[in-house]
Amino acid sequence: METLKSNNSEKVPVWPDLVYREFLAVLIAMLGLGIISMLFNAPLESVADPSFSTNPSKAPWYFLGLQELLVYFSPWVAGIAIPTLIILALMILPYLDKKTDRNGSAVFLWSFAISATFTLGLVLWVVLTLIGMEFRGPNWDWQLPFMTISGNEAPGITDLTWVYPLTIFIFLISAFLIRRRKIDQEIIQFGWFRLFIAYFTAGTLFLVTIKVTVYIVMDLFLKFGS
Repeated sequence: METLKSNNSEKVPVWPDLVYREFLAVLIAMLGLGIISMLFNAPLESVADPSFSTNPSKAPWYFLGLQELLVYFSPWVAGIAIPTLIILALMILPYLDKKTDRNGSAVFLWSFAISATFTLGLVLWVVLTLIGMEFRGPNWDWQLPFMTISGNEAPGITDLTWVYPLTIFIFLISAFLIRRRKIDQEIIQFGWFRLFIAYFTAGTLFLVTIKVTVYIVMDLFLKFGS
């Protein structure tokens, strides 16, 4: 009895401890949204006209990151492959890093690496959303607040296939240099399959980030460098 009590000493019941805090958070959020809605009008546009399409036609803000991603990848990659990989990575995460200690509790050995990876992905998504919201003008071209686009624009980027092998090479070299002392231990702990999934997920995010960054830098240089 004493052993059971000591193992559960740090646990608290869901009701009322957790539910009470969640309910209080919901009330505070609703109060904040109510105050904001009374002070500021919703940024709604005029009634939609089927015979007229604005230029550019922008998706709602929560889809602008995906719409901006279409600039850098094909529709299949940007609209299907990348979101599917993100969802699958979130689904398999509890199984990918699963390990138990002597007391049967879950232990996440890659907690820092996983947090850093998904934080980078979240930052990238926020940046893409801001670009699509504030820096895209007619024909989805750059519209910078401190520059105007002249009529004789430089041609856009047509081929960045060289980025893929270069990015993969840099990722493999970086992973080897950083993880070379732990790779054998990770193979024993997680196995080849889980280790491959982990590095494939991290490598995909690394490739997407590098491709987007290179495209933005080169596109801005071609249009505004001269």
